[in-house]
Amino acid sequence: MEAFDLYSPAIDADPFPYYEILREQYPCYWSESAQLWILSRYDDIVRAAREWETFSSAQGNMIDELPGRAGATLGTTDPPRHDRLRALSQTAFARKNIELLVAPTIEIADRALARICEAKAFEFINDFSSQITVGLLFRTMGLPERDHADIRRKVILAVSTDKAQRRAYRRVQGTQRLPHRRGGGASREPNR
Repeated sequence: MEAFDLYSPAIDADPFPYYEILREQYPCYWSESAQLWILSRYDDIVRAAREWETFSSAQGNMIDELPGRAGATLGTTDPPRHDRLRALSQTAFARKNIELLVAPTIEIADRALARICEAKAFEFINDFSSQITVGLLFRTMGLPERDHADIRRKVILAVSTDKAQRRAYRRVQGTQRLPHRRGGGASREPNR
């Protein structure tokens, strides 16, 4: 039996006690069910990030990898492809380009605050911060306004480790089961 059920709703609800257990008892943890390694100590993570030949991200970096995502995003590529993608994205984050986002960010934040001020209660993530994140993302991509909280919920459900939530999401969306990621190039060693 594994020390952790990575699909546990308890872990999704409050992962911090589990992070502490991982750091203290299982700093390099092999999950048999997910077929992946979990590093939980800062120095180990920094070392792994620098040694991409050994600790590749090319097969993905999520417990259940989304179809077509592995190798297609900055976080799931290794050099030299990673370096090329990073160089392309750095231009978008140059100071002059970021300064262009200040006014739209303030506008979106003001709208979210106006809605919050009219309400008797609010939930910070859904009612404020995701409004800014999703609103700004949609604006920079030239997409029309949408219900930001609904989009955030759908994204979270799509990548959730809670099997019941994913099944409910798939029923609503009519999507297929996400493939269970196998392998990763590392040989299995006992948890330390």
